[in-house]
Amino acid sequence: MVLDNAIVLPLSVITDIDLSRVQRELGNLDEFLLQAAIRTPGTPMNLPRLSKLLDDMASENKLNLLEADNRTALINAINYLKEHAPRLHISFSAEPSAPFISKIAQYIRTEISPVAVF
Repeated sequence: MVLDNAIVLPLSVITDIDLSRVQRELGNLDEFLLQAAIRTPGTPMNLPRLSKLLDDMASENKLNLLEADNRTALINAINYLKEHAPRLHISFSAEPSAPFISKIAQYIRTEISPVAVF
């Protein structure tokens, strides 16, 4: 079982929706690489582009997504976070700016939980 401090959420992954996007994209990448492994050798293939969210998640956790073990570990960690990460609901009277949201996320992850999403 993955513990909360076993994974680092980058500040670009703030909401539960961001976490779901990373989960979906990682699943697609894993499926692509599994299919590529069974293709005829020498068949040309183009790796899918990674979003900034997934790239940040991999780099913050020092993972190589080309390695199946690293992808599996990240998939398991994200599944665990989807079920157990603390969630905060915050409302504002006006749409907050991205730097403001980033500062709030940084404060919440420092003071409440390093894996909190909202």
